Amino acid sequence: MSDYSEKLSVLTEKIMKDKKALLIVILAIVGMLLILFSDGSKRETEFLKGETESEVSKDYEEKLQRLISKIDGVGKVSVMITYESGEESVFASDKEESFRNGEEKIKNDYIIVDGDNGETGLKIKSVYPKIKGVAVVCSGASDIAVKERIISVVSALFDISIKNISVVSAEN
Repeated sequence: MSDYSEKLSVLTEKIMKDKKALLIVILAIVGMLLILFSDGSKRETEFLKGETESEVSKDYEEKLQRLISKIDGVGKVSVMITYESGEESVFASDKEESFRNGEEKIKNDYIIVDGDNGETGLKIKSVYPKIKGVAVVCSGASDIAVKERIISVVSALFDISIKNISVVSAEN
């Protein structure tokens, strides 16, 4: 046990002496804490409790608009997000597989429960639609640096290609 504590002590000393390593360790810890304390699970639960797809879309657009408006030089901003598909629901089922004469046969029986409006499938989860593109119209988009910062933020936030992000200048 003391061998491990010696190694840990030596490693800690090395990290404390090297400023870059110390910064990386601190950033990693902060990142893990942000993930740990993020409200992602709360957001998913709220969505499952009855938020409609259009409400989620509007919420994304409003949050993105507020975020972009805080970028230096942006000015007045409007945002629109497009999606590849709609919300998908995953339902619980009993899956039965059988093999006969080299053929695979799969039978899915969905689990039905009594709901407020009669019988319905047992919903396991809702899958958010994948974002296809983002359009940003703002008064500061004529400045190339502002435009690049907006594209960078949107691309990082939604993990979409920069070719699917359009930033244009608003008329005055």
